[in-house]
Amino acid sequence: MRNKPAESELAELCEIPIAENTPLEERVIHMHFFLGNSDWYVSAYDPERRIFFGYVIPNNNYEKAAWGQFSLEELDRLRSAPDVEVVRNLDWKPKRAMDVDRIRDAYGWAKGSDKD
Repeated sequence: MRNKPAESELAELCEIPIAENTPLEERVIHMHFFLGNSDWYVSAYDPERRIFFGYVIPNNNYEKAAWGQFSLEELDRLRSAPDVEVVRNLDWKPKRAMDVDRIRDAYGWAKGSDKD
């Protein structure tokens, strides 16, 4: 994985049980990972199990896009070719899920004010 988050960055993320009380559209997306046409948007983290909760859009397929859990190790192992790996978007600025164009489009929410 390129630009793998440091333990200190992971420690700053909202924990999954806390995030569950927030409506999906209001959850803050703290990190964005991508590989080819697939995107993983992180809204929470369980440090004990090293599991993220967020929104996944596999291969630009909005019909298969969903909220769910995925692990840091899973992202770290994914490759589309021997030298092509998951990348964390270092330019990402935290924003509400409804303000992320790709999540909003996939989920069918009304347009927000920010662009991703």
